[in-house]
Amino acid sequence: RPFLLYVGSHKPNKNLDSLIAADANRNLRFGYSVDISNEFAIVGTMAWGAYIFYGGNMTTGSRWLQRDKLMSKDYQEGDYFGNPVAIDGDYALVSATMQPDGSPKGAVYVFKRIGVRWIEVAKITSPNSYTDEMFGSSIALSNDLALIAGLPRRNVYLFQRMNDTLWAHVG
Repeated sequence: RPFLLYVGSHKPNKNLDSLIAADANRNLRFGYSVDISNEFAIVGTMAWGAYIFYGGNMTTGSRWLQRDKLMSKDYQEGDYFGNPVAIDGDYALVSATMQPDGSPKGAVYVFKRIGVRWIEVAKITSPNSYTDEMFGSSIALSNDLALIAGLPRRNVYLFQRMNDTLWAHVG
């Protein structure tokens, strides 16, 4: 039988498992963006971080549990950290499309799973100097490659992971 997930504030029926943030509140905008990879799911918010959940299994009766809340080391209120998000294997990307001063420059933060924790290992910024780019407005992650878009110029950049802390702009 398929295993269904529901992202929200309550479990609508017994056949669904719910992903609910431990610190949920009305302003969190939990579920603004989501992604899943194997046994991990990442759930973004509009501006208050991202949450990692470890997968459940309906056959065995295990449920999805919140494993971590991701926040950047340089997080400041107003930087729109948590939307969008992407996950693949042991790596997760979380975007912050605005800066605390209100300028739409943006950055994408790389987190790596080390044991049961997810640790920030890199910060990817735009290779261009546009001050209005909103770098990270859309992101995708597959193995060692990340596609990161910027608006309103509609630029899309390809980055390759060289090691945990270095993501090189390759196209």
